[in-house]
Formats: sequence, structure tokens, C-alpha cells
Amino acid sequence: MAQASMQQNERLTRLSVSKIRTCQESTLVTGRFAVRSKELPRDYKNKDGKFFFFEVGDKTGNILVKYWGGPDGEKTVELFNSLKVGDLVEISGVVEKDKYDGRLGIAINEGANKIERIGNLSDLVGKAENASEYIPTSDKIEECFTKLRKYANSIDDSYLRALVLLFLGNPSFSEAFKTVPGTSLNHHNYLGGNLEHTLAVTELCIKMCEIHPLDRDLLVAASILHDVGKVKEYVAEVSIELTDEGKFLGHVHIGIIMISEMIRNIPQFPEETASKLLHVIVNHHGAPDTGIAKGVRLPEACALNLANTLDMRVKEFVQVKLEMADSPENWVYARNLGTDIYLK
Repeated sequence: MAQASMQQNERLTRLSVSKIRTCQESTLVTGRFAVRSKELPRDYKNKDGKFFFFEVGDKTGNILVKYWGGPDGEKTVELFNSLKVGDLVEISGVVEKDKYDGRLGIAINEGANKIERIGNLSDLVGKAENASEYIPTSDKIEECFTKLRKYANSIDDSYLRALVLLFLGNPSFSEAFKTVPGTSLNHHNYLGGNLEHTLAVTELCIKMCEIHPLDRDLLVAASILHDVGKVKEYVAEVSIELTDEGKFLGHVHIGIIMISEMIRNIPQFPEETASKLLHVIVNHHGAPDTGIAKGVRLPEACALNLANTLDMRVKEFVQVKLEMADSPENWVYARNLGTDIYLK
């Protein structure tokens, strides 16, 4: 089988790939990429051996790699264990289209193609590698932050305005807030993603204030602060990963702690205003977390929840279309959305 694969590879167009976005179907590609995630090895159904999938990426995007091991399953497991999230790997394999969702992936066959661990990217940065080449980054960070500060300054309530500006005016917080990703998968999963999401949610909330008699100051403050906990939930040095604090608590709980601590730094901050603000923020995912939130009890909480969901959901569709922009297909199945998406 390996010999047949090698003969097939000789008939394929050879392409040295420096960016994920340049991968083309039915080409034999070679490139260096960061390991984003791994799936545990699985057994073949009708033969001996194992296979596993892992995702690699660079600043232009991510792509799934399918490693097809030989009959020695232990050898495949050993290779799997040697690869860590955040590693830099050099791979060569055939770019293939997934028969289910139409997305491109790289197939690596043991004995026919190459996979080599170069090392942990964080250890290589500054020596031979630049981390910015491997993490997608928003090109609108400063523009978004400037707009967000403008909305913060538009808050009339002096206590809420002071609270928001204490966050945005803190150099260490603002630098982290500008670059932290929104998630690790599916939407806003790039440096600056959370900032883009926060701005979009804030602008949606402002629009709702023009339609409905909502407390604009409360809603704008809550929309700007609703995801501040993500600066402690995610770390994105060479790949996007959850911190220990993020795994234990999650960004909503972390954010409530951060905001409560900041409120204590503002003399005579009204207790009712604080309670309303924290209520709106703790419920921005809608369904109450057991023992933490009591459910949506203010129209502003409803507005923030729906604005948050709207931006998140639409962004998932938009990112799929952007990732598949070069596809000749009219339709693609998006696994994360559970539906076919029209691309044209």
C-alpha cells in the first residue's frame, strides 16, 4: 500500500506551501505549521493498525491533518504521543477534499509521506521562528479599540463610565484585551477576536437602545465588560489554549470577580447599579448556570444575551464562507453548525 501511495504521489503536483490558505486539492504539499489540537488514535475497522487526526495552522488559517498509520498500532500511538499542542511540525502529504463537508485536509500515509516534530514553537520563537506567522490576527485591533473607548466615554452615568474606563485605561489589561481571542474554535478564534466581538455586541446593543426604552448606560457598560474574563481564560502564545483558571471557572465567573474587585475601587459606587450590571453580565449566555445566575430578569440582560448570540452565530457562518472562499463547490457542510451552507 505504501509503495502504491508513493507512486501516486509522484503523479501529483508538488507544491511547497508557506501558508494554509494556499493549499490546493490534489497537490503534494510540504510546510511547517503549528499543532492546534489532536484527536485520540482510533482503530481501523477492517484491518490492523490505527489512525488519528490533528489540526495544524498558521496565521492564514487551520487545516485538518489525517495520519493513516500502518499495521503497527503502537508505532502510530508513539507518534501521536510525541506531538503536543503548540509544537511546530514539518509535514508533507496530499491535499484532499473531505467527502462529508467538502473541506480540504492533508492526508499523511505512513511510509509514503513525512511528519517531523521540529520542537515546541514557544521555545523556537526568537531563534528561528516568528510566532506571528502561526497565529491568525485581526487587522482591525486599534480601530476597534478606539471605537470601544468612544462608546465608553458616551456613558452618562459617572460611576459606570468610571468603571469601564478603569478597565480600558489600564495598560496591562488593555494590551491583553486587545489581543485575546474570542474562542479557540469556530468563531473569533484569532488574536483580536474578542475585541471584534465586544465591539459588535456593543454596537448591536446601542441599536436596540434606539428601538426600545432600555437603560443605555447600563447596557453599553455591560456589553463592553461582558467578556473581560477572557483575558484570563485564554492564552495564545503559539496556539489558543484554555488556562487553568479558564478550565476551572470560565470567563463569565472570572469576569464577575474582576468587575466586582474594580467596583470596590470606586468610592460610593451605588449598590443597585452594581447588582444590575453584574446581573446583566452573568446572564449574557442566557441559560442560567446552576448556583451562579438566576436567569434573565432585566430587559437589558435579554438584550445583551441576544446580541451576544447573534454576533457569535452570524460570525460562525461568515467564517465558514471566508475559509471556503476558494472552493469551487456551491455548498459545504459545516460540522460545527450542523447544516449545509451556500457559498456563492
